[in-house]
Amino acid sequence: MRVAIFSGACPAGGIFTSGGVPPVACAGTADPNSSNNSAETVVLADLSVTLTQTPVVDPDGAGPLPPVALSNGKVGIGGYLRYDVPFANMGDSDNVMLVASLPAQTQFVGALATGGVFVPAVQPPASPFTFTIQATRPSPPSVNLTCIVVTSAGLQTIYCRPQGNMPALADGRLPLSFGTLTFFVRVDPSVVSPSTGLTTVVRINSGSCPVGGVFNSAGLPPVPCNGTFDPDPANNTVRLRQACVTDMNLPFRRQYRTSEEDSRGNSKASSSQALAPVREDSA
Repeated sequence: MRVAIFSGACPAGGIFTSGGVPPVACAGTADPNSSNNSAETVVLADLSVTLTQTPVVDPDGAGPLPPVALSNGKVGIGGYLRYDVPFANMGDSDNVMLVASLPAQTQFVGALATGGVFVPAVQPPASPFTFTIQATRPSPPSVNLTCIVVTSAGLQTIYCRPQGNMPALADGRLPLSFGTLTFFVRVDPSVVSPSTGLTTVVRINSGSCPVGGVFNSAGLPPVPCNGTFDPDPANNTVRLRQACVTDMNLPFRRQYRTSEEDSRGNSKASSSQALAPVREDSA
């Protein structure tokens, strides 16, 4: 963005209205120092995301999901996990996409939509399943984000994109704001191996667009497009792994943050930041 002030510009026709701009050159007053008459700024993204996981007994309260008791505070096979994904933008970004890749050994059962309402009201969720969340701005209005749960090759992914905010905000644009994506999964009864781990990955970035420009299941996964530069991409991705054991307890979890993954999808250190556990709980 560039702003400038100078002497020697007049509205066309001498009347300052929309019809008289852009201005035309006219007589002005000499400025001995014109070097400070303009300024230019570059708008940057500053996107970030975190991830927490909590065992829960009953995600939907009085809804159709049956409660499943915890064992020593841990989730059992067939039980439920709640994932909270706080996200934020301290800048202003175009073509933003928030993506949560669910563990292969789980099944999406619901989410908290705008206002904290659990959806869906009827189980199982439709496929694809769509719901809306919001990000809060320093001053109203909030930013609406549409989220779509897509199943492909047995794997489930949640894609969230700023939508429905026009004319104030173009689709895909996320200004200075913060919000939380909350969803719930059921641990598949087929998880019986001590070596099995539930790995969840969440990402947020600027520069992802739905195929064909229409945000629906047919346009996903997204493709690269023009985005806003983010000077700190290290906080744009979080991986969380929780191991399973045959006694139906999940005794520990370890969370990683990294901006780089290898070809197998494993976290690794980048050249600028070493990989380290953020949190570890032992049974």
